[in-house]
Amino acid sequence: MMSEASQNEILLSACFSVCYVGKPPVLLDVGIEIQRGEVLGLVGQSGSGKSTLAMAILGLLDKKRSRVVGNIMFQQSDLLRLSERGLRALRGRAVSLVLQSPLSSLNPALRIRTQLKEAWRAHASGTSVDCANAIRTSLHNVSLPTDEEFLRKYPSQMSVGQAQRVLIAMAVMHRPALLIADEATSALDVITQSEILALFRELNRSTGMAA
Repeated sequence: MMSEASQNEILLSACFSVCYVGKPPVLLDVGIEIQRGEVLGLVGQSGSGKSTLAMAILGLLDKKRSRVVGNIMFQQSDLLRLSERGLRALRGRAVSLVLQSPLSSLNPALRIRTQLKEAWRAHASGTSVDCANAIRTSLHNVSLPTDEEFLRKYPSQMSVGQAQRVLIAMAVMHRPALLIADEATSALDVITQSEILALFRELNRSTGMAA
């Protein structure tokens, strides 16, 4: 259970604009503030810039084609002033992203175990036992099997709902303070959408993760 002070702590505070070369601004003076443990929903029609906002926060926009102006303060650091190395240290550890198309986000040539191992090793060091335990815990947290048969599967051998849960398992493996879900349920059927939203609520309650 988070303390009242923790709940009132500002995790992300940003005001910025995004434009692409030769085009009007996609986002203009967008202001956003998220407290630790808060869940914030962003609503807008297709093409309104929701994905651009998510990618801008994580520094994933093509720097040759786009320009981000303003400030994006996360845990006392302005993400727009960080080097690429500094951003890589944050992505997946302090801030994670779940995209809307799970089967295209996962590597089709690698087994699920391999992809989960790579996600763990990106921000942790330890023994193979430590890695296996982290993978098992992460899969358990998103209600996925942890047996050998499942871990040996390729993305194409899973349902879309399972693939989305694998993405979420990878995203929350290092218990990030902020999870950005970019239309993470749009490719799913209605029942699976409800299950994924319930999963996000449970992760928010159990870990204090903002989303």
